Amino acid sequence: MERRESKQVRHEARQIGGWDLSKFPKAIFGKVREVLTSLGNGVNPGELGGKRFGFAREMMRIPIGYRHRLLCRWDQDGVEPLELLTHEDYNARVRRKNWVS
Repeated sequence: MERRESKQVRHEARQIGGWDLSKFPKAIFGKVREVLTSLGNGVNPGELGGKRFGFAREMMRIPIGYRHRLLCRWDQDGVEPLELLTHEDYNARVRRKNWVS
């Protein structure tokens, strides 16, 4: 019983803002936490490597390491993180027409 509870605690610790990041490596989890903390503290996304899309200026991407991207929406209230994707999933999503919701 103790092992199951320990696993549940570890699983809950790998969630940020309702996102389940348990399928991502620990290093990525730490980087996402740092980026989200920085965005919450008002750091400009450009300082984190964030870039806006040319065709959808309200959308932006922030690289999380070499193989992951954080999709965000930029509005008057600030930057709202939407989804963490692998680079392959990110490329497939961006190439589709009408992917911005």
